[in-house]
Amino acid sequence: MSSIAVTASATGTGTVSLVAPVTNSDRTITLPDATATLLSNATQLVGNGTTTNNNAAAGVVGELISSNVVSPGVSLTTATFANITTISLTAGDWDVSGVVGVTTGATTTIAYINYGVSTTSATDGALGQMGSLTTPATIAATIDFVVSAPVTRLSLASTTTVYLVTRVSFAVSTANAYGVIRARRVR
Repeated sequence: MSSIAVTASATGTGTVSLVAPVTNSDRTITLPDATATLLSNATQLVGNGTTTNNNAAAGVVGELISSNVVSPGVSLTTATFANITTISLTAGDWDVSGVVGVTTGATTTIAYINYGVSTTSATDGALGQMGSLTTPATIAATIDFVVSAPVTRLSLASTTTVYLVTRVSFAVSTANAYGVIRARRVR
């Protein structure tokens, strides 16, 4: 068994020891390119997020990425998926959620709204990533419809674009979509 000892800086005393595993396989420890406190468990070292009311640094637990499009947002074509907004997520585990709003002309009628997150442009997401609001009969819209997309776990091996999408079946007039997509790094 081999080990490496690192002497503490002038502000502290003691040493930090890295001890090789009992097996004959190599192990790599990657430290973040930022100031962070490291916690260890049996399988990984994890950079802390933040312990105050600021933002967690990029690449550490608690990092938040979001994008917001305000009303009226993007113009829709009936029964066709559209991107409302996108975010770019780096490799890691993320919880992604969204809120979709649909605004219409005064005479527009709506039959259904599909909404959620997807890793493919203008396409419905996988099972559990999408929600749906269906009316029993076509109704005239008099207010904005605002719906929350399900929280979705995305485990990404590389940087990926994530889309907030919607599809609305409507008639007579116009419909637009707006919303917000948020992703929180969970590990």
